[in-house]
Amino acid sequence: MLLFVLPVALIIWAVRKGRRDGWTTPIGQPRKTEPQRTIATAAQPPSLFAGYAVIDFETTGFADYDKVVEIGMVLTDAQGKPQETWTTRVNPKRKIPARVSAIHGITDKHVQGAPTFQDVAPVLAQKLQGRVLVAHNASFDKRFLDNEMRRAGIDVRELPTICTMKLSRQFLKPASGKLADCLAVAGIKNKKAHSAGADAEATAELFRVIVRKTNQRPWQSEVRRAAMGQSIRYMTAAEMPVPKVLKRDECLAFVCPKCGAEVGDPCVGVSTYHRVRLENRDTVALAA
Repeated sequence: MLLFVLPVALIIWAVRKGRRDGWTTPIGQPRKTEPQRTIATAAQPPSLFAGYAVIDFETTGFADYDKVVEIGMVLTDAQGKPQETWTTRVNPKRKIPARVSAIHGITDKHVQGAPTFQDVAPVLAQKLQGRVLVAHNASFDKRFLDNEMRRAGIDVRELPTICTMKLSRQFLKPASGKLADCLAVAGIKNKKAHSAGADAEATAELFRVIVRKTNQRPWQSEVRRAAMGQSIRYMTAAEMPVPKVLKRDECLAFVCPKCGAEVGDPCVGVSTYHRVRLENRDTVALAA
């Protein structure tokens, strides 16, 4: 009798445990299944992620008050494959110093009739939506993007950004962080150095080389942020900086060193008028 009861008891115990652990389903009841979970990986980023926007700027100088004179952009898919190339000259509404023109070759004549940054800002915002910004020495280009877009009433400070200069040092080990050295170690030729369009295309190629070399990409947090679609925001009227107009009798020169405004133009993002003077071909701020 004991030999018969013991196996039956074991069977009853196994069935009850199986029901608790989800091994079996009672007859006549639908089987419960766990919901499928989608995990964002390097090969499968979030669905709202549009890809990358590789950007390069040519400017009137290196300070915060300087302006963009040329934009180069390459839009890529999640694997870094180019999808679209876009470039435009930009009228900075101020003089381009000769020493800067000697670097990128863009003079005042080249930007006559070109759109202002305020004109192209909405197009730029649309192209950046849902993407991660990529640039070589990204802190420089991101700073100019933030400043110019803010003047146009668009806040892109939360735009996720990655830097090919830092990634190149990590994965390619170039002689230096300069774009030319990073391209050389990757076997890439730049069609025209210091041209925004050519530099953006070369940087896009460099980024694609880095993508292929990395199995676990260290920028997945930036991809997730881009997929949220909240990186670009149009500013309200109350958030816009109050413009102050420079007057000739309040200036010792014709250009504000803070925002690049000429006499009679709005001086954006400052609380007082600026008195400036010309010294060694550079504008120097004086106490008001």
